[in-house]
Amino acid sequence: MRTICTLPLTRAALDDHHLADRDEAHELGRCTRVYASQNPAPVRAATPRAQEITAR
Repeated sequence: MRTICTLPLTRAALDDHHLADRDEAHELGRCTRVYASQNPAPVRAATPRAQEITAR
């Protein structure tokens, strides 16, 4: 039985990883990597973090 990947992968993200479709990404075990690349984690500013550490 074929497992269907349900992550909302964009065409642009699949193209960036040279994948034809969502099923190919899942079969190669790369669906989570593709999903993560299209939804990067927010970047925290370095200065406020340094101030937090200093304040402790």
